Amino acid sequence: MAWLSDFVKEFLPTPWSKVVGVATLSITTASLWLPEFLQKVGLHIEGTETLSFRIAVVSTILSLGSLITLFVVVRAYRDQEEKHAKELQSFKSPPKPDTTKRLEKTKEDIIFLLASSKFQIAPNIAKSLGISEQLAVFHLNELFSYRYITNTLSMSGDPTRWYIDQNGRAYLVAHGFLK
Repeated sequence: MAWLSDFVKEFLPTPWSKVVGVATLSITTASLWLPEFLQKVGLHIEGTETLSFRIAVVSTILSLGSLITLFVVVRAYRDQEEKHAKELQSFKSPPKPDTTKRLEKTKEDIIFLLASSKFQIAPNIAKSLGISEQLAVFHLNELFSYRYITNTLSMSGDPTRWYIDQNGRAYLVAHGFLK
C-alpha cells in the first residue's frame, strides 16, 4: 500500500485535491448504479440501461473531477510560487540610493567629515559640526539607512565607529565635491 500513498502524495498534493479526488471516485462509483436508482425513485428515462450510457456518465464524471482536481493543484502551486517569489524579493539587496538628489547641509557635512578621516564617532562629529550628539546620531542613522555610510559596533563598549561607504563617495562625486 506504500505505492498508493506515494501516488496520492505525488498527484494529489493539496488537501482540496484529495477531497475532489475522493469525491470524484465516490460519485463515479455511485453512477454505475444510476439506472437502478432512477427506477427505484420512479423515473424511467429511455436508454439509461445501456452500457454506452453508463460509460458516458462515468467518463463525464471522471473528466470533470480530473479537471477540477487539476485546477485545484495548479492554483495551489501558483499561490506557492507567488509566496516564494515574495520571499526571494525580501532577500535581494536594497536598491542603490539616488545620489543625484542633494542632502541637507548637516548630512553633507557628516559625509565630508567621514570622507576626510579613517572613521569618526558620534561625539566627535557633533563637536565638529556644533550640534548635539542626539542630532548627530539622528543624521548618522538616516545616512546609514540611505546606505551612504556604514558603522562598526564595539562589543567592549567603545562608541560606534562610522565610516563613509562607496555610495557616500558616489554622492560626493555626483555633486562635484570629489575630483
